[in-house]
Amino acid sequence: MRQITCTSGDGTPVRITVLAPRDAPDGPRPAILYVYGGFGLSYKPLFRPEVAVWVEAGGVYAVAHVRGGGEEGADWHRAGAGADKQKSVDDLHAAAEHLCREGWTTPSRLVLSGESNGGLLVAAAMTQRPGRYRAVLCVAPVLDMVRYRHSGLGASWTAEYGSAEIREELDRLLAYSPYHRVTEGADYPAVLLTVSEGDGVVDSLHARKMCAALQHAAGPAPAPDGRGLTLLRVEPGAGHGARATSRALDLSLDQLAFAAWQSGLPLPPHTSDLPSPGSGRRSPRYPGGCCSRGWQRVIVERRSPTATRDEKGEGPGPSVSHRTRPRACGSRRVRNCFPEKVPEKVPEKGDVVTNPFEDPEASYLVLVNDEGQHSLWPAFAAVPEGWETVFGEAGREECLAYVEETWTDMRPKSLIAAMEGK
Repeated sequence: MRQITCTSGDGTPVRITVLAPRDAPDGPRPAILYVYGGFGLSYKPLFRPEVAVWVEAGGVYAVAHVRGGGEEGADWHRAGAGADKQKSVDDLHAAAEHLCREGWTTPSRLVLSGESNGGLLVAAAMTQRPGRYRAVLCVAPVLDMVRYRHSGLGASWTAEYGSAEIREELDRLLAYSPYHRVTEGADYPAVLLTVSEGDGVVDSLHARKMCAALQHAAGPAPAPDGRGLTLLRVEPGAGHGARATSRALDLSLDQLAFAAWQSGLPLPPHTSDLPSPGSGRRSPRYPGGCCSRGWQRVIVERRSPTATRDEKGEGPGPSVSHRTRPRACGSRRVRNCFPEKVPEKVPEKGDVVTNPFEDPEASYLVLVNDEGQHSLWPAFAAVPEGWETVFGEAGREECLAYVEETWTDMRPKSLIAAMEGK
């Protein structure tokens, strides 16, 4: 990892954090450029398994610390807020140009990525300079800057963006509002929009309207290589950055596969002799594999918590992005989370089972629900409603080892007791 600096259009230096393979040959490579840049929030280095996977596969991952964020203090935030929000987009353009000019990547291999306010910035950059980017990953974005105040928590964001009810501010909002800048016939990059039906912060109407506008602008069919393609990915029930870990994994899989397909990064091979941690994936929705089993395997293997809760069940949770952290990683305690009905007998052995841990020789699954809570469950039994499989079929000890290594901070008391032989 290294820190480099680019110069924005008005001469302001902007920091970029870059991660690249150590042993890869010199020359441009497929790259993801991530940005948030809003509300004074600082994007600090932290372990994200999907980033590690991308870099290990040979790609470059960069983060642009643009104005509007909090990396350089309160003045840095104010310099990219309100009437100066366009400066955040200008900084992103400058970061992308610098990465291309210095040989890290090329426009045909560069993918923009952003969530929430970051989704606004990458979409604005795309509509302003569509030919500079190969693809865009946009999660829970704010895209209609004229009517954003009328949905979600938009009424509380006027200090950050301004109000369309004031004439001067309306003109500024229209100047960069992604939805209003979509132009029919423009050569837009491929776009993957992700929304959550339960998002009460940024309403999904933003991405839905943008998807319709981009698809209309592209005409009856996108290019054979996917340029001009716009996909809308809808997550049922999830909130704004609050999703079960299995769903966070699914999102990472879809985004990485989409970015790899567009930028030309080879997907990891599927290794059939390794246990699959997933719950069964759908067929690919686009070339290159929407949800490659190779991506799934290596992402899960790299989920390694660096921080655990204290005795009160509080603490930072696993080392994943705060915008993709499951609800179970909040400050409340994680309650006993076994599904309500436990099978009474194991058919092969006829042993009476009062809880999933009593038969050490049976095969088990590790389940997760929408709150990020986990349970060990006999493999022969149907998975209860509201739960998904994230690991198995495997022996009890292997499942417990998986939970011990991967979900240390999210274990319910009963699971901890089972691990300790109580």
